[in-house]
Amino acid sequence: MSRLFRKYIPALFIFLLPALSVFAQTEKGYLEKIKNASDDSARVVLYIKLSDKFTYSNPDKALNYLDKAYGIIKKSGKNLDFQLAKYYNNKGIIESVKGRYYPSVENYQKALEILYDLQKKEPEDRDFYLQQIAIISTNIGVIYYHLEKYHKAIDYYRKSIPYFQEPDNASWLGQVINNIGVCYLALKKYDSAGYYYNKALDIFKNEKSEKNISMAYNNLGEIYTKKGNFDRAVEYFKKAITIKEKIKDKYGLASCYNSLSRLYYEQGNYSQSKKTALKAVQFSKDIDDLKELRDAYEILAKSNKALHRPEEAYNYYVKFKETNDSILNVETNNKILELQTKYETEKKENELKLIKQKEKTRIIIEKVLISGIVLIIIISFLIIRVIVIKRKNEKRLYEANSRLKEQEAELIRQKLEKQKLLAKELSTEIDYKSKQLTTHALNIMQKNKMLQGLLKDIKDISTQAKPEVRQELRKLKNIVKNNIKNEKEWETFRLYFEEVNKGFYDKLIARCPSLNAHDLRHCALIKLNLSVKEAASVLNLSPNSVKSARYRIKKKLGLNPEDDLYEVIRDLG
Repeated sequence: MSRLFRKYIPALFIFLLPALSVFAQTEKGYLEKIKNASDDSARVVLYIKLSDKFTYSNPDKALNYLDKAYGIIKKSGKNLDFQLAKYYNNKGIIESVKGRYYPSVENYQKALEILYDLQKKEPEDRDFYLQQIAIISTNIGVIYYHLEKYHKAIDYYRKSIPYFQEPDNASWLGQVINNIGVCYLALKKYDSAGYYYNKALDIFKNEKSEKNISMAYNNLGEIYTKKGNFDRAVEYFKKAITIKEKIKDKYGLASCYNSLSRLYYEQGNYSQSKKTALKAVQFSKDIDDLKELRDAYEILAKSNKALHRPEEAYNYYVKFKETNDSILNVETNNKILELQTKYETEKKENELKLIKQKEKTRIIIEKVLISGIVLIIIISFLIIRVIVIKRKNEKRLYEANSRLKEQEAELIRQKLEKQKLLAKELSTEIDYKSKQLTTHALNIMQKNKMLQGLLKDIKDISTQAKPEVRQELRKLKNIVKNNIKNEKEWETFRLYFEEVNKGFYDKLIARCPSLNAHDLRHCALIKLNLSVKEAASVLNLSPNSVKSARYRIKKKLGLNPEDDLYEVIRDLG
C-alpha cells in the first residue's frame, strides 16, 4: 500500500468526530466507478466511501454497502489488512448511530487490533497508524459518553488532540473539541461547555463544514436553554435546522427538533412543543432511531398532559415506554446476535480448515484407510456435539429471556402504580397549598380593612378626647400602623406563594432584573388574579397607587399599553 494512497484515507476513520463531507458524487456514480474499478482494493475503497455517504441518513443502506466491501476483502487473495481495519471502524460507527453500543465497541476493538499489528509490521508508517489508533480511541470516547462515563470520555478525547494539530486534520480537531463540550454539558458545567462549543464552531466555520457548523449551533442552543436564555436558544436551533434540512441530515434533524421541542415545553408553549416533537417523530422513524423516537414520545406525552388532553398524553406515554423497552431489548438482542455471528464465523473458518485437511489427508486415506475412517468419525462426532450443545444453550437462553420479560413487565406495572399514587399525592398537596395561599392573602386583606377602620375610629375619638388620652391614642395609632406594614406576614405569604408557584420569581427577575421587592409583590397578587381594589386592600394602598404600580411594571417588562399584564405574568408559570 503506497504512502500516497494512505494520505487520503483518514477521513473514513472517525465518528461523532466524523468530519464527513457531503459527497459530490451520486450513488449511481459510485456504483458505476465500482463496476469499472481495476482491482479489489479500489472496489473496497469505493464501497466504504459510498457507505459513508449514508451513515447518518440511511444507516441500514450504509451497512449493506459496507458488507459488500467486507465480502470482497474476504474473497480477495491480496493483503487488505488496512481496508479490513477501516471496515471494522466504519461498522462500529454505524452501530453507534443506531444506538447499539455493545457491537460498536466490539468492531472498534477489532480495528485497533489490526492497526496495532500493522504499526509493528511497518515501522516506517508508525506515525500514520498511531493517528488512526487515536481516531478510533476517540470513537470509543463517544461510547463512554453514551454510557454516561463523561470524565473517562474526556480523557480519551484529550489524548487524541496532539495527533490532530496539522491543518489537514482541522475538522477532526474541531470534532474532538466539540465532544469535550458535549461531556461538560452532561456534567452541567455550562460555561466550560460553551467555551469548547464556540472554539469548535470557529474551526468548523474556517473549514466551511456545514454539517459540523449545524451541530455546533445545536449544541449552543442546548447551552442557552440550560441557562434560561430561550430567545438565543431558539435562534441557534433554527440555524442548525436550516443547515440540516439543506444537507438532508435526518439524524441531526430528529435531534434538533427534540431539543427545540423541549425548549418550547420549558417556556410553557405546549402547542408549539407538541408540533415540533411530531417532526422529530417523523425523522426518527425515517432513520429508525429509537433513542430520538423515545425522547419525542416523552415530550408529546408531557405536552398533551399540559394541554389537558389526558387520552393523547396516555397514548404517547405508552409509546414512550414501549420504545424505551425496545431499546433495552435491542441491546440484549444485539449481544446475542453478535455472539451468534462470532460463532458462525468461527464455524465457517473451521469448515474451511476441515476441507483443506481432508484434501491433505486424501493420500493418507489411500494408504491408511482405517485411520482415515476413524478420523472422519471423530470429526463428525465433534461437529454433532457442538450442534447439540448450541441447541441446549439456545433453549436455556430463550427460557431465561422469557422469565426476564415477565419480571420486567411486573416491575413496570408496579412502577406505574407508584407513579399514579405519587401524582395524586402531589395534586392534593398543591391544592392544599393553593388554598393556604389564597386564605393568607384574604386574611391580610381583611386584617388591613379592620385596622384601617380602627385607625379611622381612633382619629374620630382623638378629636374629642382629653390631651392625656390623645397621647395614648397616638401610641395605639402607631401600633396599628406597624401591624398594617408587618413584613413578617409578607414573608409568610412569599413562602406559601413560592411553594405553589416554584421558580416564578426567578423567571420574572430573569426577564426583567430591574423589578424591585414592591414590584414582585404586585406581580404575585396579579398572579393570584386579585383585582386592583383587592390588591390595594392587601398592600394598604389606594387603588390609584396600585394602578400606577402596575403601569410601571408593564413599562419595565417592555409591554405595550394594550398588552394584558395578567396574561404575561400567568404565562411565566
